[in-house]
Amino acid sequence: MRWKTGCLIVCGGLGLLIGLAMYLASTLTSGATNAAGVFLNMAGQGHHRGAYEALAPVYKARLTEAEFKKEIVRLGLNRYVAVEWSSRSVDGGRADLSGFFTTHKGERLPLSLTLVRLNGQWKVLSLGGKTRSEKDKRGPDLPPPRDTSPRPDPCPSQPW
Repeated sequence: MRWKTGCLIVCGGLGLLIGLAMYLASTLTSGATNAAGVFLNMAGQGHHRGAYEALAPVYKARLTEAEFKKEIVRLGLNRYVAVEWSSRSVDGGRADLSGFFTTHKGERLPLSLTLVRLNGQWKVLSLGGKTRSEKDKRGPDLPPPRDTSPRPDPCPSQPW
């Protein structure tokens, strides 16, 4: 009976530690994910100037507001409605987020954002993804097609 009690205590402790780790990871990335959400909502609702202002100065130095608007359209972020982050990490004042965003037509497109913390605010340092024409039409969740091309025989019969 004692061993059962001990097992319950150990399992409960492990569960508590795992829950605490998940909570801390979520808390550490929440500022960056919130800033990314605000940025994406502005882009999706056509507020390009507001989205442009959410960029880090070094990103703004690389492209004008008009070029940024074209980039938003090219990536499909002008059709943004929701995001699902599959990977989030924060290292000091830098956050890397990657996942998929959903468009108003239900398309799921890949997206990666890097943010930096400047003067207490998260700013977008870079963004990347693929346009609908660049991504495989099968969609991101399907496995690649099987290669059905004929393969050479690895052990061809040799006349001895």
